[in-house]
Amino acid sequence: MNENDKRDKLWKMIKDIKFAMFTTRHGNGHLHARPMTTQNKELGSDDSLWFFMSRSGDPVDDLRSDAMVVATYADLPHKAARLIDILFVIAFAIQGAVWGRELILGLIGRRAAEENGDGPLASAMAIIRVFVSVALFSIAGILILDNVGVNVTALVAGLGIGGIAIGLAAQGIFSDLFAALSILFDRPFKKGDTIRYDGSTGTVERIGLKTTRLRSTTGEQLIMANTKLLEREIHNLAQAKARRITIYLAVGGDTSGAAVDRVAEAAEAAVAEQKGCKLVRCGLSGAGSAALAYDLVYDDSTTSADTLARNRSAILHALIGRLRADKLVLARASDQPPAPLPF
Repeated sequence: MNENDKRDKLWKMIKDIKFAMFTTRHGNGHLHARPMTTQNKELGSDDSLWFFMSRSGDPVDDLRSDAMVVATYADLPHKAARLIDILFVIAFAIQGAVWGRELILGLIGRRAAEENGDGPLASAMAIIRVFVSVALFSIAGILILDNVGVNVTALVAGLGIGGIAIGLAAQGIFSDLFAALSILFDRPFKKGDTIRYDGSTGTVERIGLKTTRLRSTTGEQLIMANTKLLEREIHNLAQAKARRITIYLAVGGDTSGAAVDRVAEAAEAAVAEQKGCKLVRCGLSGAGSAALAYDLVYDDSTTSADTLARNRSAILHALIGRLRADKLVLARASDQPPAPLPF
């Protein structure tokens, strides 16, 4: 066997082994061995094996005192290597599923903590934990089976068909569940907000997994499916910077131009007396044989329905007194516009 054949045989034996034990002699005579990776792509004619190491490392110090090096290669039997690979995949898949579950549940738990433990997320943590655990550990199981040589194509297809069947059977429940999660994470409204949709207005008392419950301004409880609620145009009154109030007035008595100015001045003074209220306009909008019509528009910074009602009542009370002092009569005041004239 010539030198080339020996070199080829040696390289064939070590080329697939990832690590070599790189052994040097220390200055005190002791042998030091450490695993290192061979950098060669092939074994050249100079029979050199290449390793990367730090200039300030112990191997370089050892080589300065003694250039003798022993590189030992040993490979595991195929079955043992395969077993180690399988165990590594199992450990990696299970640990990844555990970390993924804890990360997802941690994010959901943080949002649940913001609800002080009485929101739907807090009450649904048990079922969410089950769903997340089943999903992640199913993925981990499929990954493990695939790596041990099992054909998982049929299994994945079966799981997909089963998931579709369950989804179709319980699509109403799942749609409301995901709508609840959408409300909780997107936050179009939250517990305690006053919202209006269609012709209903109420304060949010509870956001459940299937329904949202509100307390209407007239006292009864409104129950609405989460999916149906999100399909509607929702007005979140709690997020308003100010509420714009319009009162339609009819003032009798003097109908001169001076009287029109006095009505505007009286409205401005009546609104200014109420804290948080600011007049937008009070202008003449119509005229009749016995009274003049005005639109009184002002902004109220409060979002409380009770405070809004009190401020409106106080403004009307002050306006009646000021108009009476000017010998004018408030004949009508309503938040509904008057019926249009028949001409």
